[in-house]
Amino acid sequence: MELLRIEDLYYSYEHQGAGDVSERSFALRGIDLTISPGQYVAVVGANGSGKSTLLRHLNALLVPTAGDVWISGYNTKDSSALREIRSRVGMVFQNPDTQLITTLVEDEVSFGPENLGLPEDEIGRRVDWAMAAAGVTELKSRPPHLLSAGQKQLVAVASVLAMRPGCLVLDEATSMLDPVSRKSVLDTVRRLHSEGMTVVLATHSMEEAACAQRIVVLSGGKVAIDGDPHTVFSRERMLRELRLDLPCTVRIARGIHRRLFLEPSRLSSVETLVRAVLAAKGERSVAGDG
Repeated sequence: MELLRIEDLYYSYEHQGAGDVSERSFALRGIDLTISPGQYVAVVGANGSGKSTLLRHLNALLVPTAGDVWISGYNTKDSSALREIRSRVGMVFQNPDTQLITTLVEDEVSFGPENLGLPEDEIGRRVDWAMAAAGVTELKSRPPHLLSAGQKQLVAVASVLAMRPGCLVLDEATSMLDPVSRKSVLDTVRRLHSEGMTVVLATHSMEEAACAQRIVVLSGGKVAIDGDPHTVFSRERMLRELRLDLPCTVRIARGIHRRLFLEPSRLSSVETLVRAVLAAKGERSVAGDG
């Protein structure tokens, strides 16, 4: 079953009626992707690779110049389906200050459901659940403009969750945050994914990408690599050609793999690296005792 299906997607920022399509410059060129419910997908690439442009197609903020994007069977070119599409795909952007419009956190989180015309008791249930899921319940009576950047981003996540989407899309949502706030947002995203939510995350950080089940690498508006972290990180030469680096855990593992016989590209998180090192040292100690 597919939640998101992209077929031969081309997109140009040039005026849609200006000249022949073949003469335009394209930000996206022939993208084909499918994303199943419950997947955690990271989209990476150098500046100008098309990450943000691609993500903005996932809830019809942009529509294809050519090709099609389908969300749960709805084509994003169909303007009558926008409400259905945007109720299924919620988006969080890079700068939290551009997403918050009310004077209280609770009002911010309730804004979306209220605009759906839902009954008051249903709105209350959604707001309580969304704030708890994002970990901002204690902030509900606070003005958003007095919150830290990390707290604002979590409120933005809660506001999206109150719409009950099946897919959470984050476009560089941690890039303006300090390390502590970044960890808080990513921990929330990982928890939501573990509870069944589909996540699509655009990021410059290969450490963030390493937490995903699948990584899509873009270059020049095309898909250059698509696979699990092990598959992607094993293509070090190609990643460097695309101006991308390996996660620090993989680089550390590469530095010690000859001594401890580790497989670096599989060690994409701190936890997996530590477990592998301890296991390898344990095996060598046992062999030495023998």
